[in-house]
Amino acid sequence: MDIQELLGTDYKEGMSDTEILDVLKTRKLADLSSGKYVNKDMATAKENQLNEQLRDLQSQLDSKLTDDEKRQKDLDSKDKEIAKLKETIKQSTLATNKAQLMANIVDTLDKLEVKNDDKELNEFLDLITLEDNVQSSKVSSYLGKILKLAYQKGQEAQTKEQIASASDFQAGTETKEPMNIGERLAKQKQSYKFE
Repeated sequence: MDIQELLGTDYKEGMSDTEILDVLKTRKLADLSSGKYVNKDMATAKENQLNEQLRDLQSQLDSKLTDDEKRQKDLDSKDKEIAKLKETIKQSTLATNKAQLMANIVDTLDKLEVKNDDKELNEFLDLITLEDNVQSSKVSSYLGKILKLAYQKGQEAQTKEQIASASDFQAGTETKEPMNIGERLAKQKQSYKFE
């Protein structure tokens, strides 16, 4: 449906947004003639009525249960609650362990200008975050250590390369060798600084 159909006889060529809104304020946009609508108050009342009937039927069913069936129902209910609590604890533990992991690498990520909301980073952290606190702490510490060392080695290599480039430039030669990941990260960081 386009704006001309919507406004009908009130439509004029070249109408401004304000004029269109003024016309729409006076109209009901639902087609009530089809009868395919439900009054909100009626729907709420019907929902309340059905919920009350459901509660009545449930209490009638509960009154017909034997003592053993009642105990089993209570046990099933408790089992479901325990499963929910276990899942909540698991999610909380994983969130805490992921936060610890992030804390161990945040300094290096800042140096490399990797954003905390980086999608790939978060997917990677989700993959390596463990539920076991001790194991997760070990992974977290080691990852932080690896990133720091790689960054430091990259900076050292970058400094050496700059010195070599300066001497090669003076001598009129230039050599390029493949860089390791630390060197690339440091070079990437340095290139961001100068751009």
